Amino acid sequence: MMKWLTFSFVFLVSFSIFSQIPVLQWRTHLSYSQGKKVVPTSNTVYCLTSGGLFSYNQNDNSIKKLDKNSGLSDVVITAINYSPNDHLLVIGYENGNIDIVKANQIINVSDIYQKPIIGNKAINDITFYNGNAYLSCGFGIVVLDLTKFEIKETYFIGTNGVNINVTSLAFSDSHLYASTSEGLYRASLSGINLANYQNWNKITNLPNYSGHYSKVVYFNNKIIVAYKSDNQNEDKVYIENNGLWDVLDTSITNISSLSLTNGKLIISQYSKSTIYTNISANPTIYNVWGVNPIDAAYDELNNLWIADAYGGLVKKLASNPNDIVTFIQPNGPQNNGCMRIDCGENNVWVARGALSSSWNNQWAAAEIYNFTGEQWFSLTAVNSPKLSGMKDICFVKVNPKNSKQAYFGSYGGGLIEVNNGKVIEVYDDNNSPLQNIIPGSPFVRVTGLDFDKDGNLWTINSEVQNNLTVRKPDGSWKSISLTNAMGGIKITGELYCTSDGIKWIIFPKGGGMFA
Repeated sequence: MMKWLTFSFVFLVSFSIFSQIPVLQWRTHLSYSQGKKVVPTSNTVYCLTSGGLFSYNQNDNSIKKLDKNSGLSDVVITAINYSPNDHLLVIGYENGNIDIVKANQIINVSDIYQKPIIGNKAINDITFYNGNAYLSCGFGIVVLDLTKFEIKETYFIGTNGVNINVTSLAFSDSHLYASTSEGLYRASLSGINLANYQNWNKITNLPNYSGHYSKVVYFNNKIIVAYKSDNQNEDKVYIENNGLWDVLDTSITNISSLSLTNGKLIISQYSKSTIYTNISANPTIYNVWGVNPIDAAYDELNNLWIADAYGGLVKKLASNPNDIVTFIQPNGPQNNGCMRIDCGENNVWVARGALSSSWNNQWAAAEIYNFTGEQWFSLTAVNSPKLSGMKDICFVKVNPKNSKQAYFGSYGGGLIEVNNGKVIEVYDDNNSPLQNIIPGSPFVRVTGLDFDKDGNLWTINSEVQNNLTVRKPDGSWKSISLTNAMGGIKITGELYCTSDGIKWIIFPKGGGMFA
């Protein structure tokens, strides 16, 4: 049964002002809302998101970003894991780079990054065993010594020793298992050379044995693997029983992760987590409206932590009912997309939309971001119903006389007016001179907008007859046709007003300019 959600939010806010940022020093403004991986430790919880990595301190509720500004060596993190025995966090990157965070020290191991490997170098997963970190990489397996902080061995386990994308590893009492994008492999842990590909065997009695397997775990003396289908509804979890493979639970599909923490197996799915304490017993289902697990883990106090698809990090205390949770993330925009940006006094405005290289719609959700007072605010269809159904907000211009007011051009939805953090109005062919390419369809394309020295807002309306409009400070409109002067109806791009009163219009795709 779905349950409603009682929640709270915890954000990190820096209270420095613009003038306090040192000259030539950068800082990042990223979205931390799309969780990917969560790793709890005794006092700290690490959460990897599409925007980067952050940590949450359970003692004082503080949040810290871990990025290049704080000492990391790279940017696109693909894997994290914490070794409680060694008291360190291992971070793997898309390009094969590795950072080890121990106490207040960051140690970089760049061997994979620097090695001339053709193809995928990404570190997909990290497993600890006998004082080493076993890295599942886009080309094979790498063993990292956690004492010397150096690479010990590399295993190329594909047929004839070729590269193969290894997604995860699991140690049983007798074997090492590797899930890959081409099936499940196994090698004995006794008396063989794991670096010799001939000692690795592909398990061929597994259903879809050459398919993409995203995760393998060893739980309750059983090997359990997650199969990823091109159709998420056909994802499966298989369990080995006496050398044969069975579907663990036919109701488990849309799998985003398998994780082992605090003696539990957690299978995260589209909108729920299935939790086993014993593989032979019925699982517990964590299914709460508003929580969308991508990954989940328990800490040693049995608190549940979730990397959420839309809410960053979710905390569910063991002492609380399931529907009382806290959403935790550093302050930032809703997403990392950015098509255009403009700024005025103490205000930065971002149009999140997207266009293809041939200037076709990408149907990106209507989202507007504003950075003011050292905080990001996001306008979406959820908090601004006027944006409902709108797509591809791609252009922005701030009123030079009022930085709290900005206008946005949608590649289909018309012109949006925002003031004091609210969407005031959406102007299209129903309430303004703006024209629609196909009446009744979402093709009121506003591609360029700018203010002149008198405070008039000029907009260019792509692919229509009366393609130039002006909105005066008193709210009145006027439209002008430049079609004949342009040589016909054209796709238009940006518009710029110069101080001498000339309006410049750019034609995209190398089409030149018009004034």
